[in-house]
Amino acid sequence: PVRGHWDEAEVPPVTREIIGRLAERAGLVALVSGRPLADLERMTGRADLPAAGNHGLELRRPGEVGAPLPEVAAHLGALSDLMARWRGEFDAVGIGIEDKGATVSFHYRMADDPSAAAELLTGPVAADARAAGLRTTTGRKILEIRPPVEADKGTAVHALLAGRDDLDVGIFIGDDVTDADGWRALSELVAAGRLKRGIAVLARSAETPDGLAERADLVVDGTSGAAAALAALVAG
Repeated sequence: PVRGHWDEAEVPPVTREIIGRLAERAGLVALVSGRPLADLERMTGRADLPAAGNHGLELRRPGEVGAPLPEVAAHLGALSDLMARWRGEFDAVGIGIEDKGATVSFHYRMADDPSAAAELLTGPVAADARAAGLRTTTGRKILEIRPPVEADKGTAVHALLAGRDDLDVGIFIGDDVTDADGWRALSELVAAGRLKRGIAVLARSAETPDGLAERADLVVDGTSGAAAALAALVAG
């Protein structure tokens, strides 16, 4: 669950236990997130599971050590410069800066005036980022700026499942717009004959973007519902 601040997110012990039990039974359990790999390790206590961080810009393939994609390094200076240009205005209105190494996220959930903060981020800040050759994506009360590298949660799924033709069913649980890229990847793998079935699961909350539920195969009730779905997989 995510509390009031992005760095207070945690994975409850019961969910950690379920993940561990599922990893012992399933053909492959992987973590895919917009957070850095280091955060995933801290939150789950698992440095051994395959994982993708920063929306696929960091990868830890099965049996390998996690690292950013090689193309990312050339754009880190532009990210740093952008943060320096806008830091004063962000501080003035209460926008939080989450430096994730390969990307940076600007949070306006806790801003003094969230509407004004959103206008600042999606207007001049996003335009400045694009002028610097960077890309922007939006999420729940977030603007994320990233290198112009072709990577998302969908490309991460493809990379993590590369060479795994022994798997029949893929299940991807998510709660935001960027998770639809992971759902798309499952559909692509089914179409290619790599999977027999792909199941897109949405952990719905009060902040779920409009239209996202219609793109999922199964909708559960938030993080507790996601944990229950994982527990059902362990039991089944």
